[in-house]
Amino acid sequence: VVAVKRAIMSSDLKKNSKEFHTELDLLSRLNHAHLLNLLGYCEEGGERLLVYEFMAHGSLHQHLHGKDKSLKEQLDWVRRVTIAVQASRGIEYLHGYACPPVIHRDIKSSNILIDEEHNARVADFGLSLLGPTDSSSPLAELPAGTLGYLDPEYYRLHYLTTKSDVYSFGVLLLEILSGRKAIDMNFEEGNIVEWAVPLIKAGDISAILDPVLRPPDEIEALKRIANVACKCVRMRGKERPSMDKVTTALERALALLMGTPCSDQPILPTEVVLGSSRMHKKSSQRSSNQSETDIGSTEDQRFEFRAPSWITFPSVTSSQRRKSSVSDADIDAAKNPEAKNLSSERKGSEVLRSLEEEIGPASPQESLFLKHNF
Repeated sequence: VVAVKRAIMSSDLKKNSKEFHTELDLLSRLNHAHLLNLLGYCEEGGERLLVYEFMAHGSLHQHLHGKDKSLKEQLDWVRRVTIAVQASRGIEYLHGYACPPVIHRDIKSSNILIDEEHNARVADFGLSLLGPTDSSSPLAELPAGTLGYLDPEYYRLHYLTTKSDVYSFGVLLLEILSGRKAIDMNFEEGNIVEWAVPLIKAGDISAILDPVLRPPDEIEALKRIANVACKCVRMRGKERPSMDKVTTALERALALLMGTPCSDQPILPTEVVLGSSRMHKKSSQRSSNQSETDIGSTEDQRFEFRAPSWITFPSVTSSQRRKSSVSDADIDAAKNPEAKNLSSERKGSEVLRSLEEEIGPASPQESLFLKHNF
C-alpha cells in the first residue's frame, strides 16, 4: 500500500511546478528514519504525482484534534513525547546533517505523520528551502507557512534561518502538551503561545496540560518539555536553542518520564545513513553536557503570504541576502578561529539590524495584526 499525493492545479502554474519540483528534489536527496520517504513520482501532461510510503495512523493533527476522541486517548504521555523526540530528530537531521541545510518552513501537527509502528515522520517539503552553509547568514524570503506556527521574526523581517523551524517546533510542543490547536478562536486567548507561555513561566504547568489525560507521576518531565517549548518560541531567533539541543533535552525528558536512566554518552542520530554523500561534513554531534535547554477550520491553513495593503515589504539587496566577498576581516578570522566566530555573529547581527532599521517599528495596524495571528 502506498500514498499518492496529487498536485492541486491552480491558475498559478509556475507556483505549482515550483512546489512539486522542490519537494521532489529535496526528498530524493534526504534519507532519515523520521522523514517521509519518497518512493516515486509521475509528471505527465498536466498531472503531477508523488508516491510515498503509506502512513497507517494518519497525522498527529488528526489524533490531537479529530472528532474521534479515542484517537486522542491513544496518545498517552509517553507516546506524545516519543513523537516529539522523533520529529525533533528528523528536523535536526535537516538542519545539521543535510548538506546544504534544509529549512522546512511548515512544521506543524498535520505535517507530522505516524506510521504503522507509531513512529513519527516529518512530511510535506513543498515550501522547504536550502539554507546557507553558514548558519549566521540569513536568507531574505517573503514569509510562507501556516498561521500560528509562523516565526514572528521571519514574518516581520523576512529573516529566514533554521531558527524559524525551531519556533514552529516550539508551537508544536505546546500543542502536544495541551491538546489545543495553534490558533483556536473558541478560546479567549486563541493563540497558544500567548496563552501557554505566561502560565509555564509562572510555574503553573498543570494549567496547560491536556485534560483528556491524567498527569503523569513524573510531571517534572513535562515541566522540562514546557520549558524547552518556551525557549523555542522566543521572539528573537538567536535566543532560541538549536535543534540538536532541543533533541537532547527531549530525550532526557522522555527517559525521566519512562523512569529509565539517560546515558551520559554523547547521543548520535543513529537514523542517519552513515557514509552517505548527503551527510554534513561538519560534525554535528550532540554532547550530553549541552544545556536543556490552527484558525476556525479543522485543518491548519497553509498559505503563500499575501500581505494586507497596509504592509509594505522592503527591498533587500543581494549583499544583504548573502555576503560572498572576501574581506580583510575574513582573512584575519581564518587565522583566528575565535575571531572568525565573532565575525560571523557580527555579520548576522548587522544584517538583522539593517533590516530592522529599514522596516522600522510596527504601525498600530501591524501590531494588531501580529497580536491576532501570533
